[in-house]
Amino acid sequence: MDRESTIQYSKHVEILGNNLLGILSEALGLKTNHLENMECSKGHRLHCHYYPACPQPELAIGISKHSDIGFLTILLQSQGISALQVLYQGQWIDVHPTPGALVVNIGDLLQLVSNGKFKSVQHRARASHIGPRISVVCFFSGPADASKVYGPIKELISEENPPLYRDVVVGEYFSKFLSTGLDDYRGLEYYQLTVGNCEDGLAKKKELKLMASENEERLRMLKAFDETNAGVKGLVDSGIQKIPEIFVRPLDELAKCESKQQQSAVHVPVIDMGDIRLNRKRIVEQVKIASEEWGFFQVVNHGVPQDVMDGMICGVRSFMELPVEEKRKYYTRDNTRPVRYSSSYDLFKSKTASWRDTLTISFSGPNPTDPTHLPDSCRESSMQYSKHVEILGNILLGVLSEALGLKTNHLENMECSNGHRLHCHYYPACPQPQLAIGTAKHSDAGFLTILLQSQGISALQVLYQGQWIDVHPTPGGLVVNIGDLLQLVSNGKFKSIEHRAITSHVGPRISVACFFSGPVTAAKVYGPIKELITEENPPIYREVSIGEYVAKFLSSALEDYRALDYYKLTV
Repeated sequence: MDRESTIQYSKHVEILGNNLLGILSEALGLKTNHLENMECSKGHRLHCHYYPACPQPELAIGISKHSDIGFLTILLQSQGISALQVLYQGQWIDVHPTPGALVVNIGDLLQLVSNGKFKSVQHRARASHIGPRISVVCFFSGPADASKVYGPIKELISEENPPLYRDVVVGEYFSKFLSTGLDDYRGLEYYQLTVGNCEDGLAKKKELKLMASENEERLRMLKAFDETNAGVKGLVDSGIQKIPEIFVRPLDELAKCESKQQQSAVHVPVIDMGDIRLNRKRIVEQVKIASEEWGFFQVVNHGVPQDVMDGMICGVRSFMELPVEEKRKYYTRDNTRPVRYSSSYDLFKSKTASWRDTLTISFSGPNPTDPTHLPDSCRESSMQYSKHVEILGNILLGVLSEALGLKTNHLENMECSNGHRLHCHYYPACPQPQLAIGTAKHSDAGFLTILLQSQGISALQVLYQGQWIDVHPTPGGLVVNIGDLLQLVSNGKFKSIEHRAITSHVGPRISVACFFSGPVTAAKVYGPIKELITEENPPIYREVSIGEYVAKFLSSALEDYRALDYYKLTV
């Protein structure tokens, strides 16, 4: 394959794709340019497959069964070898290459926007003892804009034909695809509207229509909020007395809060790390107990200077209280940006928007933060705090290694401390704190988290033995918690527990979470540490690649994510 042939084929197949989308629009009873105006043809990519001869084709597969996730696919096949099959009425049907022809198939997104009128069917490619077979797939998957929303076309919806699918955001849609293996993925099942076991067909249609309408209105409100770039602080500055509906927690969650038990008298352990060389044995033992029982503890005399911590809090406050026009240039939902400001990273996936704004600064990855790209208001304070908290993170990982009975540098050698990022949260005062949430309950995805909290407002809570326990800010202290990956590599010895941040009628509260999430190499694999595995203590979790792990995390709303459930071994 040479450069010129690829460019020429791409040009011609793009024209054909637009012609086909025009025909498909008319086939739906719409104007010729309807699907084009929806940007269904925007951008395309070629997947050029080469299938060598296989010595045992009965044991192998060329491409496992799947449906295509985009709008439309155009396939060019080499002649002579029949391998493509489609699943039709429960049977695999061969699609023999036709001289001079191209194969066209409907993708999941076109089934969704056509409200099920067009069908996206499963297909596969078998292996063969002769070869090579070559195919070139052109996918028309729509725009790359993560905030773009697709749902059933309104002109196709009626009382007799209510929407079968909910609206979906492009970012959520592709994250869901990337989080699963090809043969396990069936995108439309995630977005299908269902109404229990409703026997009355008319009632079901009405309920489906209502659900779709509510979903559409919610998406409209989410987009309107996001497009202000002003975040939650912008709402508070506007003088609101009632919080917008997108911030109100579901009724079942609010009911649980009403009937919650009284706060327990137990407290998260506080560990004095002063003079660690003399007191190392005691510190290791205390960290071991806290990590096994709680997964959370506070540290004092940890080596991060008080003025550096105070400066970090002040820097975050200074940035968040800048005029919207100055903050707007940092506002984005692009997770690859090393410096980004937004409100609720999972805004379009979560049941409830979080009552907070966040400035994220990455000190890892292929594009680590260039200091000159940091906001002036917090550049120096962020760099200073980052330097000190990185040192503390390495010390803690050494202590945790020893607490597992390993050499001090074991977790460091596993690259658990490679790179870190700061999530700087700003929680404004909330006029209706009983209805909102600052950060939904979740466990942290990485290895280790170190949290700096502003003094005076207690909002962090951890779920301990079925009760929510307050983690009151300790003067000069930092909160440390075990992440899911550390629970996984410790084979369950250390605990990653759920926590949340509640809202308050006073504020702002500021917190800075430093996440140690390991390397960004997608192929890097983590599993239970071999030295911790015995016949009496077999592995509890399977190995997982960073690529799979991160994709799974990004595919879920924060409150729905529980990584360790996906990787647990069952017998």
